[in-house]
Amino acid sequence: MQKHAWVFVGTETTESSEGIYAARLNQDSGELGSPMLVAATDGPTFLATDPEQQFLFCTGKPPQPGVPFNTVSAYTIDRVHGTLAPINSQQVPEMACCHISTSLGGRVLFAVDYSNAKAATFPVGQDGRIEPPTDLLIYDTATQAVPDRQQAPHVHSINPDVSNRYVLVCDFSADAIKTYELNAGTKVLTFVSATPTATGAGPRHLTCHPNGKWVYAIHELNGTVALLDFDNTTGSLETRQTISSLPEGFAAQNTTAEIALSPDLRFLYGSNRGHDSLAYYEVDPETGLLSRQGIVSTEGTHPRNFSITPTGHHLLVSNRDSDNVVVFRLDRETGKPEYTGHQLEISRPMCLQIMR
Repeated sequence: MQKHAWVFVGTETTESSEGIYAARLNQDSGELGSPMLVAATDGPTFLATDPEQQFLFCTGKPPQPGVPFNTVSAYTIDRVHGTLAPINSQQVPEMACCHISTSLGGRVLFAVDYSNAKAATFPVGQDGRIEPPTDLLIYDTATQAVPDRQQAPHVHSINPDVSNRYVLVCDFSADAIKTYELNAGTKVLTFVSATPTATGAGPRHLTCHPNGKWVYAIHELNGTVALLDFDNTTGSLETRQTISSLPEGFAAQNTTAEIALSPDLRFLYGSNRGHDSLAYYEVDPETGLLSRQGIVSTEGTHPRNFSITPTGHHLLVSNRDSDNVVVFRLDRETGKPEYTGHQLEISRPMCLQIMR
């Protein structure tokens, strides 16, 4: 294990932050070094990398004033110095991207737009250059089960399955997770199926187990996490378990945000905004079923995103509204996140990417 790892922090540049920052993480102590600005760009609120971590991709806003749509941008990562070199950007007409991911070894970039309910597919060159989109999906369903949130179509995330054959979209306002088949040559998505969640659940993000059989989704509006069985021959999903992310009796306002498995696959984590906490679950290695082990404070407000170090020793949380990135040590036996006392003060942190 390397003693230090670079952490990239994407920020909401509405206050004093100016783009993407890098900070050095001591993987023994959990201490974070001072942040340095590595990409001055407007609105890099979500980050993604290719599997080899050669390139960093981000959402953002174009430099032209008054342009209502968004960009996706690519950077080359200097793994030694933690710096970024810009490659290019693609404007996305009438889209304001909130989530991105990569597939096919980083040769394709996916993006979704919450506000305008769209998803786009971009080929990516060997040099990390993002090409114009090859596919655009438009969503038109809103259950209106939660009137102030599902009154109009919204989609929240897009992720490939582990085989890179399928793509899963959390259709927030339709209360469904939709499966598409990806054509590796044309980079076009073909609809396969829609799997309903509970009415008013609002599926937000998901993570796929490396065994290719299980998908875990976090539902923003009803504070739950679900285990879905995934048929990797047909792309179909079926919900098998739903479990709360909140303590019994909690009735105040809350929305969930991020979900991730530990590298050893023994534990699953999900964040609550409102309760401002991390729920952690043990994963049964035979069945995939979850048992909640506890809930801990994120030591901040509005934990929009978190990321686990590749070693599994630490978990870092970006608390947007309290302007801090907090480091937790993960107990390898119980999965419990334990606050290290280390944190980074940074304005409006939105998303984290940790280098191997």
